[in-house]
Amino acid sequence: MGLYWYRWQVWGDPLPLRESQQKTNKTMIKLLAIDLDGTALDHQRKLVPSVIPAVQRANEAGIQVILASGRILPSMKTFLDPLGLKGPVICSNGALLYGSDFELSHHWPVDKEAVRRLIEFAEHDQIHVNLYSLAQLYNFAESDWGRVYQQRVHSVPVQMIERSAANQLAVSKAMLVAEGSLIDAIQEKLADVLAGLPVRLTRSEPEYLECLNVEASKGHALETLATQLGLVREEVAAIGDYWNDIEMLQFAGTSAAVGNAAEETKRAAQFVVSSNEQGGVAEFVDSILRNRGQ
Repeated sequence: MGLYWYRWQVWGDPLPLRESQQKTNKTMIKLLAIDLDGTALDHQRKLVPSVIPAVQRANEAGIQVILASGRILPSMKTFLDPLGLKGPVICSNGALLYGSDFELSHHWPVDKEAVRRLIEFAEHDQIHVNLYSLAQLYNFAESDWGRVYQQRVHSVPVQMIERSAANQLAVSKAMLVAEGSLIDAIQEKLADVLAGLPVRLTRSEPEYLECLNVEASKGHALETLATQLGLVREEVAAIGDYWNDIEMLQFAGTSAAVGNAAEETKRAAQFVVSSNEQGGVAEFVDSILRNRGQ
């Protein structure tokens, strides 16, 4: 599937349409997936004020809005409640898909051998590890990066466990947290360690390297949800900011990256809107509504 990247230069103008969208009743978007950190949230990890009314406008227009995040469900509920959303929701970068009323629909867990090798690798190189299950974050010990992470995402419940207990968990994703300047080298080394196993690596922020089931991505989860709802990709829109959003933007028939997004994410999106804090999400929503004639 080819990539499309258009610069949206005039605020408020309707987004230009792909030819395929012009053939489907002027891109009648019915499902909109919105990333949280760096997209709908500001630098303090709070909802950008313009997001709440934008989601309300979309819902009133008959567009189902969902959140798609690297976070686990308890952390996401902090933002779902103010938005009035009760699911579906994509969690853990697509490893978990919940339906309405937060009933678990799909879970793509990380291979246990991959988790074992990742932990051994991180311990040898003294890298902080987060393990996530359905609704819990696990650490093996306190660390400077662990405390940094908790300051950023304070709503995530943490449980300390022994390393030997990790093999008993159904791990949704594993995360290594380190200085951003070191992540490239860490990713290259970890890829060698995990070679041949059914996993994939992605990044959700400069300091976060995540290990997922090879089938787990926001894009795959969004496609699964769209199929459940009887929608084709031209009826789906998505907006995000980082590498873990790329597959989601590639699947969506209409996609945007916020102005503060990573360059790789901008290249994967059709459109680049304003930054998260300058109301990029609301900008995208309102242009979708204009294209619908609403």
